[in-house]
Amino acid sequence: MYVLPYGQMSLWGYLISPTCKLASTILLSFLVLITIVLVGRTKGKIATRIPSNLRVGPHNSDILSIIYGALLGDAHAELRDLGTRVSFYQEAIHSEYLVWLHAQVSTYGYCTPSIPAITQRLGVGGKIRQIIRFHTFTYSS
Repeated sequence: MYVLPYGQMSLWGYLISPTCKLASTILLSFLVLITIVLVGRTKGKIATRIPSNLRVGPHNSDILSIIYGALLGDAHAELRDLGTRVSFYQEAIHSEYLVWLHAQVSTYGYCTPSIPAITQRLGVGGKIRQIIRFHTFTYSS
């Protein structure tokens, strides 16, 4: 093991110091490469589709509290090919709550910002029920 003499910094400390031009060049080229890849994949649009294996934590404690509370209620988790997503579901009479919940989840970036629409489904005994639902993105973590 090599021990640095007193007063000298490590290679990492040297690379991130303002006197080193190498670190800033590497960082700048890395950012340019990421920008080129994202713009190339999305044809000039902002990248909105990110694979689930790149969408990992750590997750915000507020969103985890929302998900845990919803899973105790009417929401459910769906296991998909690349991960898991959470589906939030309510009857249409509770649409104000679900739209508010969607706004909260959307603010944290866990679902699309488009407001969920009220749809119909056939209930027990042939009764038509109006429902509102939305899903989070699929996460591998």
